[in-house]
Amino acid sequence: MATAPMKLEPPTFDPPIVDYPSGARHSQAWTEHNQAVVDRLAANMAAIAAIGTGVTDGSDAAAGQVGEYLTAAGGFVALASGVTADIATLSLGAGDWDVWGGVNFNSNIVTQIRQVWAWVNNASATAPGDFLYTQITALFVDGGVQNIAAPSRRMSLATTTTIYLSAQATFGISTSGASGNICARRVR
Repeated sequence: MATAPMKLEPPTFDPPIVDYPSGARHSQAWTEHNQAVVDRLAANMAAIAAIGTGVTDGSDAAAGQVGEYLTAAGGFVALASGVTADIATLSLGAGDWDVWGGVNFNSNIVTQIRQVWAWVNNASATAPGDFLYTQITALFVDGGVQNIAAPSRRMSLATTTTIYLSAQATFGISTSGASGNICARRVR
């Protein structure tokens, strides 16, 4: 819970003292007030620096920084009709991440794909329960290639966790498989 900022009121008049080598005059109350303001500004600047600003020079953000970007490619995985398979995995450190992916379904020339699915989740071969997945049911061209995106989802992680790009296809006759990429960006 956020607390209200402390208001720093200037001091009321108190008798000036002389303690500078130059003989300048100031009051103890003003000295304490000015020090409190300087201390508060330093604390605020440290808090802003801790939040992180990412990079502004076109380079990659370092590990642990806001904007850190990770990706992994998954090689071709043979699919059984109606059975979920993990296509790619990515290990993410603790933090708040946006994660997404893309799946390329590639079938034998006579394979009749009728439904494709893709998603990212922190559970292997398990569709998320919040409907953050892509599902297409259609009469695809036999033997054609279908590319679909696994939508972005937030992953708020307390420890290093493996995230899975998973897919499923429903088809008849012959064989099918899939490959894909999983991507993540640290948002805080």
